[in-house]
Amino acid sequence: MAIYSRLFFAANGTLDDQVETNFRGINDSYPIFAIARDLGSIQATQAPVVWTIGFITDPAISYADLSGAPPTERSLYYKSQYTDDASLVRSGISYGGGVIAKTKT
Repeated sequence: MAIYSRLFFAANGTLDDQVETNFRGINDSYPIFAIARDLGSIQATQAPVVWTIGFITDPAISYADLSGAPPTERSLYYKSQYTDDASLVRSGISYGGGVIAKTKT
């Protein structure tokens, strides 16, 4: 449960490697996805730790107009730029440093 993971992390500074097997909707007891990394004792600026988390759904949009025609299912733009979802993720991970640099400008 979310409350126990938060309390455990707050008290110990680590996660307890528990796996929730009660899969459910987001509004039912608020399932969580927790990740943590021990950075040790930081003496100077270090290389960033980059995580990539995503949620992919396709089609992403059901487009309907006023004509009464059945809705048209639409994919997101990236689907036309990448051969598959794994390629998108690899591209995002490899560009991680570029994203960090852009946040500083």
